[in-house]
Amino acid sequence: MDIVPQELLCAVAKVAKEASLSPEQTMALAFRVLDHPILAPSGLFYSPARCAGFGRAIYAALFAHSLALVVDLKSPTGFRWSTALPSYGFSPPFEQFLLDGILLAKAQRTTVKNTLHG
Repeated sequence: MDIVPQELLCAVAKVAKEASLSPEQTMALAFRVLDHPILAPSGLFYSPARCAGFGRAIYAALFAHSLALVVDLKSPTGFRWSTALPSYGFSPPFEQFLLDGILLAKAQRTTVKNTLHG
């Protein structure tokens, strides 16, 4: 169960690199792919994109660092992303790309919703 979000995130990173997406587009793609409810073994739903450490996990996937979605009973979602990043890794500019990507994903969803239900 918990390997599926990891595989999806790694696939998104690979596609983003091959398509030469901008950092913001990469973040938006990762967020849109993984921001869906998944049934956990506990019977509760969670979204891998809304688990703690998601931005770091995207960075890890993009630059071939280890990552895992792990159970964390202290987390509101019950899961968190665990990564092994170098000290120069996830930085404030990269965090800004994540925030910009989330806003881009929201705008894309609004456009699609308006087109389909407009």
